[in-house]
Amino acid sequence: MKFVVILKSYLTWVIVSCLIIISLVVVFFNFKIEKIISDTKSMVELNNSREQFYIEWHAQVSSHNQNEHIKSLYFNYASELIRQHYQKRPSQVCRQMRPDEIYNLLDTIYTYSVSGLFPTAGYPDGLFLPLAFACVETDFYPDVIGEDGERSIFQFMDLTARAVFADNGKPFVDNFWQSPNESVWLWFNYYRQLSTNFVNEDKEREVRWSALAYNAGLYRNRLVPYFQNGSSIEAYLKEYPLLKGSLVYNRKVYETFLEYKNGFGGI
Repeated sequence: MKFVVILKSYLTWVIVSCLIIISLVVVFFNFKIEKIISDTKSMVELNNSREQFYIEWHAQVSSHNQNEHIKSLYFNYASELIRQHYQKRPSQVCRQMRPDEIYNLLDTIYTYSVSGLFPTAGYPDGLFLPLAFACVETDFYPDVIGEDGERSIFQFMDLTARAVFADNGKPFVDNFWQSPNESVWLWFNYYRQLSTNFVNEDKEREVRWSALAYNAGLYRNRLVPYFQNGSSIEAYLKEYPLLKGSLVYNRKVYETFLEYKNGFGGI
């Protein structure tokens, strides 16, 4: 009888031990299976992440290469425009821009044009608008001084330049006209200030009214109300005949802008 009790106890211990071992084995394999599944998911996510990285990297490289290609084409095209203009409109008293000045001019124009900070002079129009203004204002001669003391290839009055610097929280730069970078910075910020009053789906209307404000002054002779009423520049100038010279000016700016833009094959 005693033997039977001992045997039962032993069998019970064996069964319990087996159950414990089986439970441990199940837990262990469950853990391994979950780890395998987790590792597999991690590998899939890693592979997807790598694939996405390479896709984005390739897109960025392609975009960068394309942008660099367009930039190179623009530099070659615009510098040749300026060189040819010097040949067509030679000056005996004004010096031409040096190659490094032309490079700085075009590099700054390109940078601001693609920056997204100047909607009315953004890429691609912003590549050619400042060139059109410089052409009409000074024929690209950097040392021209206007009748009222305007300076730089974009012809800024000292008071206008100081106001643009102050409005943008930038310390005034003496002799700003000697720096292509500062001159371009001034043009983009001043043109943005003017052109935001004349935003229009018709690019010709927008550019010509902005050019009129650039030439005649934004706050003179009710310029903005006439634009907002839908008046044409021609109708406006009939009311203000003393500004009729601005009609030739704004037409020439727009025509030069179109000529430069349409002549560029890089876009």
